[in-house]
Formats: sequence, C-alpha cells, structure tokens
Amino acid sequence: MFFEQMPKCICKIKCNNGSNGTGFFCTIPYLDDWSILRVLITNNHVLGENDILPNKNINISLNNEKVQINILIYIPYI
Repeated sequence: MFFEQMPKCICKIKCNNGSNGTGFFCTIPYLDDWSILRVLITNNHVLGENDILPNKNINISLNNEKVQINILIYIPYI
C-alpha cells in the first residue's frame, strides 16, 4: 500500500524567484494520537530559506502537473 501512495506525495515546487525543486508531503503524529502535523519537505540543497519566503506564494504540481496548487507561505510572527 505504501508504494501505491508515493506518486501522490511527491511534487514539483516552483517559487516566485524562479527556483524549482521537488518535495513530498508527510503526516507526522506528535504528542498524542489526536495531534498530527502535516508538512511539505523540500530538497533543501536546492530550495532553501531564500527561495520559500514568508508571505509569498509557491506553486505545487502533483501527478505530472495534472494537479496544481498555489500555497501562501504564512508565518504570522514575521
């Protein structure tokens, strides 16, 4: 079952500054069984903190670019 889900997790990331990279979605349980953290993990050697900027949008492409999602990186304390 795990290997059937992998293509749905891996994505292409396009940043506002023209940088591109890959990443994958992950669900991590923490503290107790009721709390989960959903994250997007990038290949940080290509996409770093200067590429994925707070209060800017990134474009996520899934399934060979058939599905595209635009995400606002919101960090309230900046």
